[in-house]
Amino acid sequence: MDRNVVTRDLRAVLAKLDALHDRVEEQRAVIRQALEIIDKGFDDIVAEVTDFYSLPPTSDSQAGHIRGGINAILIEERPLHRKEILFRLERQGYHVGGKKPLDLLSAHLSNDKRFKSLSQGIWTLVTEPDNQIEQVGLGHISTLDGDVLKAS
Repeated sequence: MDRNVVTRDLRAVLAKLDALHDRVEEQRAVIRQALEIIDKGFDDIVAEVTDFYSLPPTSDSQAGHIRGGINAILIEERPLHRKEILFRLERQGYHVGGKKPLDLLSAHLSNDKRFKSLSQGIWTLVTEPDNQIEQVGLGHISTLDGDVLKAS
């Protein structure tokens, strides 16, 4: 083989690789832009949904604020025992108040149509009409102090 032929062939291969490299870099830039747009759009959607579900159900701003917090907690994980809901509310900076905060929390839960009692202090979000509320095995729900509730 002639040295000039080998050199020419290698330069041609190198040129093709350079062109492929440029195309790969262009595609990487496009993919990065797409990911940024998706991430920003996803964050905006999450913020809108969170704002919607946190709207106070009454004109009483304190009750609406607490109920919005309850709703946000139950969106993350449900069902939960009222002790766990109260613990999470307080951890997030909400102040339920009253001499018996658990009783006041129960009143908030009972007076808002977004929440449904499953029994024994266990609450969930109403996601469907009352006759189609999701059925939950209560034997798998733990309370704040770690006790497991038994279904009666």
